[in-house]
Amino acid sequence: MTLVKENIEIISEELDTIQNFAEAVDRGFSKSAKTLPARFFYDARGSEIFRQITEMPEYYLTNSERSILKFHAKEIIDSIVQNHNQLEQNPKKLQIIELGAGDSDKPYPLIDAILETGLPFEYIAIDISKTALENFGAKLYQRYTNINYRGIVGEYFEALEHIHLSEDSVKLVLFLGSNIGNFSFNDSVGFLNNIKKYLRKNDNLLVGFDMVKNPAQLLEAYSDSSNITSDFNLNLLDRMNRELGAQFNRENFFHYATFNPTLQAMESFIISKNDQEVYIKTLDKTFNFSMFEPIHTEYSNKYTAQKVEALADKSGFQVDCFYTDLDCNFRNYLWKLAF
Repeated sequence: MTLVKENIEIISEELDTIQNFAEAVDRGFSKSAKTLPARFFYDARGSEIFRQITEMPEYYLTNSERSILKFHAKEIIDSIVQNHNQLEQNPKKLQIIELGAGDSDKPYPLIDAILETGLPFEYIAIDISKTALENFGAKLYQRYTNINYRGIVGEYFEALEHIHLSEDSVKLVLFLGSNIGNFSFNDSVGFLNNIKKYLRKNDNLLVGFDMVKNPAQLLEAYSDSSNITSDFNLNLLDRMNRELGAQFNRENFFHYATFNPTLQAMESFIISKNDQEVYIKTLDKTFNFSMFEPIHTEYSNKYTAQKVEALADKSGFQVDCFYTDLDCNFRNYLWKLAF
């Protein structure tokens, strides 16, 4: 772990402090329609529950994307190198930049495919969790010898400003796991336009999209019979108790997930079972919850092929190609800059 820690750079010390959490809770609970930001799902306990979610048979997203990368990694990397060769001189090295890396093993096939090219490469993982980046780096060093790995603890664009993006390299930015679905369409356009600032014409973006499908399948994934997704959502109450001195009794709330067909999005809520008051010590405030009043915790937008095309167009990208799993549940799109 020592070698991993030496390659972790912290550029944002104040990402998920108790103060930031408290301020977000205060803002969200002061609205007429209460909300909590989804980013606060991922404390140590929440991250462990989410790992369990990814192993559920109902939660198809992780295995679908894992299978896509397993079977198409060589094709993806070969396409990137060939496109670069047609535009400029042969690339001297590759830079892989993963946004929201966590500690998943999904990128391994891409790394294997890069190693087959013989090109030197650097793997840069960006995440708000130092622990996740240390765990990911430890797995990489265990699997690969002499890998050039950097972990950047920070917000995405702050980290992209911080790192040196080599002019003589071809870059592949990864935004996997349907993380794009946590943004609204308009916010996604803004997000992708910002990413575009750090890319040149020979660079690529690989984005994971969960596709629109039968709502019954979506409901099983986001509200499983084993109540693991329920535990994940309600852990927000436990986290407020642990970190903010809140007095939530999770037995007085329940998890609810639904598909919004107009937005084409899954939505998650924590719903109060009765009229109640909850005191939060850090804020020195008491909040009222009415019977069946919801706390909105997450959007997970789903995509059609037409919607992906529209998003690429509005963001200044063009679709190079896409790859899907055998059940056509999920797609990874390879984009390049539109000129």
